[in-house]
Amino acid sequence: MTRTVKGHFDGKAIIPDDPVDLPQNQRLILHIEADKADDEPAFGTAAYLAKHLEPISDEDAEEIRRAIAKGREGVNDSNDVNLD
Repeated sequence: MTRTVKGHFDGKAIIPDDPVDLPQNQRLILHIEADKADDEPAFGTAAYLAKHLEPISDEDAEEIRRAIAKGREGVNDSNDVNLD
């Protein structure tokens, strides 16, 4: 019998991610292979952005800075909106 079971190592034991239909105390031979998906950084992290986003030009960076500055007009240092 051969089957693939995905799981994780908790520091002491290999834990299957889903229930496994095996007799209790069944002796097994395990062939361990790291899941390639674990190499992918978590979405939204700096590592993910560094891996997936293309660098922007200096001109685009300056345009972004101007848009941020314009968006901050009317906002004081305490992050309160100036309603005057």
